[in-house]
Amino acid sequence: MRERYDELGSGWDLLVIARPAAAQATYADLREALTNVLRRTEIGR
Repeated sequence: MRERYDELGSGWDLLVIARPAAAQATYADLREALTNVLRRTEIGR
């Protein structure tokens, strides 16, 4: 999340919930998943 903080639009609260499968994911996988979510929503600039 810290890497993507500057990409967040102002006025948003963001809750990230790690699902059990996240325990097996690599850091790169998690970073990519977060990037994809931000791209699909109004949250990311």
